[in-house]
Amino acid sequence: MARNVADVLWEMLVSAGVKRCYGIVGDALNPVIDALRRNGNVDFVHVRNEEYGVFAAVADAYFTGAPVAVCGTAGPGVVHLFNWLMDARKERAPVIAIAGDVESSLLDTSALEEMNPYKFFDAASLYTARIVNPAQAQAVIGTAIRTSILEKGPTVLSIPGDIAAAEAVGELDRISIPSAPVLRPSDSDLSRLTDMINDAGTVAIFGGDGCRDAREEVIALAARLKAPVGAINHADLLLMLGTDFPFSEFLPGAKVTKVQIDQDPKHIGRRTSLDLGLVGDVKATVQALLENVREKTDDRFLRKYVAETESFDELKGHYVDNGPGIKPIRPEYLAATLSELASDDAMFFADTGTAVMWLARHIKGGKNRRLFGSFSWASMANAAPNAFGAQLAYPGRQTIAICGDGGFTMLGMGENARHL
Repeated sequence: MARNVADVLWEMLVSAGVKRCYGIVGDALNPVIDALRRNGNVDFVHVRNEEYGVFAAVADAYFTGAPVAVCGTAGPGVVHLFNWLMDARKERAPVIAIAGDVESSLLDTSALEEMNPYKFFDAASLYTARIVNPAQAQAVIGTAIRTSILEKGPTVLSIPGDIAAAEAVGELDRISIPSAPVLRPSDSDLSRLTDMINDAGTVAIFGGDGCRDAREEVIALAARLKAPVGAINHADLLLMLGTDFPFSEFLPGAKVTKVQIDQDPKHIGRRTSLDLGLVGDVKATVQALLENVREKTDDRFLRKYVAETESFDELKGHYVDNGPGIKPIRPEYLAATLSELASDDAMFFADTGTAVMWLARHIKGGKNRRLFGSFSWASMANAAPNAFGAQLAYPGRQTIAICGDGGFTMLGMGENARHL
């Protein structure tokens, strides 16, 4: 049997590391799903709502670092992908969306369920392509895959059913994904930053997702500088490491010298004025800093804010300590109990809203624990599907969803009942 365009699609996705596809079957996707069946190397996770599938894929892709496919059929099915692809973009998860499309002979005729993928997905997708000729398939599929993996975010491939079923053109090229480059500031910029740190009386660190792969390095830097991770408004010098914290009103003003380090140039200085902004990977940059910054000996600033943190932790414990005697159950007590009983490598997922507050205040993190939510997009109903996707990625590992009533009703109830 001759290879068709849909066969090429799955062969390229598999060679790039795709193991799962979340979605719903529909007429426009029939050739694509049939090719997935023939391929046999991708697990198709059938969900009841495309939105649930993409949220599951976001957690799956974010934590594994491997690309994950999602699909929705033409028109309304494709529209359901949008909100959660926005979440993938904000959380920088490599998700590749396969969007069903009307037959190529009907394009631009306002046919039933027709939509313009370029306009519709513009805000959510790093790269959007519509395959209208088998000869272009490998080029655009390859671009979608590489963009998603290397730039860490969602891409969209819109494929009319007749094109998916058409005979493929040319020999199949295997996908080659280069390793991520080492990115750090220039020696002159690092020297300037080293001088600023050495000259500062007190230093604090405000870390974001960019510190995700630099845990040991950031801890080592904090220890050397006697720098609390926090206390952002009171240090002489604030190091903002891999953070795009959106609430500018909480960031310090001109009295604090601010340095921001981020691998994305667009993040530099967009939340607050800076004294120095540097483009670089946090891990590589901090490794270079550790070779040159002097160790600080005065730990009074650090001890002061450690004490304040411990005091606040005691204050938070009011409803926890008194929890057994309070009816109905307080959410603080519930969250703290979950934290105490959960495994050291448990993965926690919180719906947007007060559930995030209970997660932040009462779920204790750790080297191997993971806390996740729609933190950069703030969508509803993410926790249950996030936990579902993480469980498929890490079978047997504890995944705990802290759901709001609205979010669980919106996506969790019907889908989880189906899988129980």
